[in-house]
Amino acid sequence: MGRTWTTKGQFTSELHDIKVIGDTIYLGSTDGFFKSINKGIDWVQINDGFKSNNIFSLGVKDNNIFAGSFTTGFYSIEKNGTEWIQMNSGLTFKRIYGIAIDKSDVYLATCMENNVSNGCVFLSVDSGLNWLDINPTPEQERFYSIINDNNKVFVGGFGKVFFTENKGNSWAKISVGLPNSTVLSFTILDNYLYATIQDHGVYKLDISAVGVEELTTATNINISPNPAGDFITMKRGVDETSEIAIYNTLGERVMTVEQTPSSVQQINISALSKGMYFVKVGGETAKFVKL
Repeated sequence: MGRTWTTKGQFTSELHDIKVIGDTIYLGSTDGFFKSINKGIDWVQINDGFKSNNIFSLGVKDNNIFAGSFTTGFYSIEKNGTEWIQMNSGLTFKRIYGIAIDKSDVYLATCMENNVSNGCVFLSVDSGLNWLDINPTPEQERFYSIINDNNKVFVGGFGKVFFTENKGNSWAKISVGLPNSTVLSFTILDNYLYATIQDHGVYKLDISAVGVEELTTATNINISPNPAGDFITMKRGVDETSEIAIYNTLGERVMTVEQTPSSVQQINISALSKGMYFVKVGGETAKFVKL
C-alpha cells in the first residue's frame, strides 16, 4: 500500500507544472491549463484567452491563478473564472519558465521566446499588471527556475544561481560548486536550497547563513543618499549614451533625464511623491526611496 503509482488522468500532451491548493489540482501543459476539483478523477480544460496553449509554469496568489506561457507571456484568471487575461505590460521576454510569489510580489524567470541565450528576471508588485526588469547581471542571461522563501528569492540559470532579499535591488551570486549546466528547478527544506541540475543530479546549499550583508550590487549604478530628499546623486559606469529613466513600483516611467558627460550626476527628484523608485540606465537598474 502506498508503493504503487496509479494514474489520475490520461493526457496526450506534455505536462510542465502542477500546483495543489486545498482540494484543487492545477496542471500546465502543451495543451493548456487543466484543473481537477475531485483529486484527479475528472479534469476540466480552461484555455479561453490564451494566445498560445503551451503553458510552462503556474502560480497561485490569493484568489488568482497565474500561468506562464512558452511564447506569449503571462496570464491570470480567478479561481472560478472561465477566461484568461494576458498581462504583459513591461514584459519584454515572454517565454516564462518559472513563477515565484512572495506576499504581494510576483517574480518571473524568463527567456526570449526566439533566442534561448537571452533572458531576464521580472518583478510585479501589482499581481502582474505591470512588470519591471530586475535582472541580476548587466548581461541578459537565460533563467529557468525561481523560488522564494519568505522574502528571499533565488533564480537559476546556466550554471549560476542568484539571490536577493530586497526585490532585486541587489543580488548575490551563489554558484560555487555548481556544474556548468542548466538549473532546472528548486525546492527548500530545513534551511537548505535543493537544485536539480540537468545531467548532474541534485545539489544542495545551506541558505541559513545567506543574508543581506552578503549581497553585492550587480550593477554599475550607485545612488546616494538613499533614502533621499529632493536630490539624488548617481554614479555610473555604463554607456553614457543611454538615457536615464526612473520608474515607480507599478512599472510606470515617471521621469526621463538626459545624461551629462560626467560619470557623477545630480538629479532633482523633488517632483516625485514619497515612495520607492527604480533608476534604469541601459540594461542596468538601481533602487532608491524618496522621503
